[in-house]
Amino acid sequence: MGAAMNESQASCRDDYDCSSTGLDELVALATSNGALGARLTGAGWGGCMVALVKAGSEKALMEALTSSYYAKRAVADVASALFTTAPAGGAAVYTPPTSFEI
Repeated sequence: MGAAMNESQASCRDDYDCSSTGLDELVALATSNGALGARLTGAGWGGCMVALVKAGSEKALMEALTSSYYAKRAVADVASALFTTAPAGGAAVYTPPTSFEI
């Protein structure tokens, strides 16, 4: 999965030109600080990326990104820009029953 994320980022950057210098830097910092893979997310051209890390190593990656990227840009509210998530069920469509018994 990590390799696919890295290849996808390279494609976004090289084939579609929808990355940015900041995103490329974040991805490079993430992968050089323990992320198994990282890529931009969203529409691109901004500053949002997702990184895949082994459970338990997310704190170290967040500290590295904070000191190597966000601190140099004087981001005051790093917590709103940098957070962890965990995989969960995706979006779903709920179809209610067509008849009800009372």
